[in-house]
Amino acid sequence: MKEKLFGLILFLACCLSFDEINAQKKLTYLTEAGAQVGTGDNAPFWQVSNKQGLSSIEPDNGYLRAGAFWNETLSDKFSYDAGLDLAGAVNFNAGFFIQQAYVEADYRNVFLRVGSKEHYSDFRNNLLTTGTTVWSGNARPIPQVDAGIKDYIALPFAKWMQFKGEIAFGKFTDNNYQKDTYNQYDEHYGFYTLNVMYHYKSLFVKFEEENKPVNFIFGFEMGTQFDGDPVGNDISKDDLKAGWWEVLFPFGTISSGNNQVSSSGNLLGCYHFVLGYDQPDYKLTFYNEHYFDDHTGMFFHNWKDGLFGIEYKKKQKSLFNGMVCEYVNTTNQSGPILYDKTGEVPIQVSGADNYYNNFGYPGWAHWGMAIGSPLLTSPAYNRNGYLAFENNRTRTYHLGVSGNISGDFVYRVLASYTQGWGTPYIPFIKKKTNFMGLAEVSCVPQKIPGWKVTASLGLDSGDLYGDNFGINLSIRKTGTILSK
Repeated sequence: MKEKLFGLILFLACCLSFDEINAQKKLTYLTEAGAQVGTGDNAPFWQVSNKQGLSSIEPDNGYLRAGAFWNETLSDKFSYDAGLDLAGAVNFNAGFFIQQAYVEADYRNVFLRVGSKEHYSDFRNNLLTTGTTVWSGNARPIPQVDAGIKDYIALPFAKWMQFKGEIAFGKFTDNNYQKDTYNQYDEHYGFYTLNVMYHYKSLFVKFEEENKPVNFIFGFEMGTQFDGDPVGNDISKDDLKAGWWEVLFPFGTISSGNNQVSSSGNLLGCYHFVLGYDQPDYKLTFYNEHYFDDHTGMFFHNWKDGLFGIEYKKKQKSLFNGMVCEYVNTTNQSGPILYDKTGEVPIQVSGADNYYNNFGYPGWAHWGMAIGSPLLTSPAYNRNGYLAFENNRTRTYHLGVSGNISGDFVYRVLASYTQGWGTPYIPFIKKKTNFMGLAEVSCVPQKIPGWKVTASLGLDSGDLYGDNFGINLSIRKTGTILSK
């Protein structure tokens, strides 16, 4: 079904491309090479994280990528895009992979996309933040059918209230990675699940009056893993079976004795609270994400957990033009134990939410990298073949700063201190800590358009990610092949 839908959209796009009436066409390209050298057990944390999965935890690694992107505007109401982005790598979890492959059609303010495309959060400074709890751009894009509203739409009877939303269904592509990682160890630890389906939805409401400096955004994101074929545990495919309608409206559970089975798969999400204060020279943003991993979190039983941040953004270029301060806590998890009431035990006790983990799925990860916040240690760091999260009870203090050194040079600096206690069910014997730092400079020469050279130094110190040092260099070239 998905293949037929993709083919139909591609066919329509090709047909429409022959319409010469007021059409604007552009074909662009991207080429990039990156290399990492370092010492220690892993590549430094901030040289790995929030890079759309185009990175490796190995101290020495490298990649080459090349992509072509087509855009055609047929009228002031309709346009479409298509892109193909391929990568080859050394010391990655795959030697060759498709980073992006998509077709997207836009009509007025509505979009429909088929395929895998890189994207980040709309609410964060994605160069300075630690990431968001549902989708942070830390993992490789997931192929999906995605539709939604691009920009906020004002209500006709209350223009100070605007909204937008999105809904997607897709499929994970890491079957071979899961099997290889699990099977490379003689003594198997944990389990894996193949052919997992993906669902995402969001809805946001923005309150903003014209010519007023203050605005407020409230909304939610929800992600779900559902269906799939479990291997290595005592559950069956029927235990994971969920219809698309149940995933879309995930309000029920199926409980039998000691086995609590969510009818909507591995459900997780977060509430967003964003307060903006906009001035001619700068903008301040205060934000909070309240993460939930089940119904108890949705009703704030874990109210102590979440991401709390403030961003300062200067609107003119200067040596200091951006700063993000964040505090991230995931230690509460609604308390220490979990039980859904059943006929045998008619008492509801909540707790031990075990963020990102689930009895039927290795965890909220794709190709070993956390889909949400990288601060919950990605399964790729496990050295025992375990495909779930071994550290999801964390507390992190983070600072990010950026600025312009000159017309051609920009920089960013990240510094984080994190503490980890393991998981509610398998805690660390002793608390683990780490400092993670990054200093990065990029050159974007104004006289040679399309080039970008980035160099960074990364440093980790501690017993959670290890004592690591790395040097990273990347060279990117973008340009236009055809424009008319």
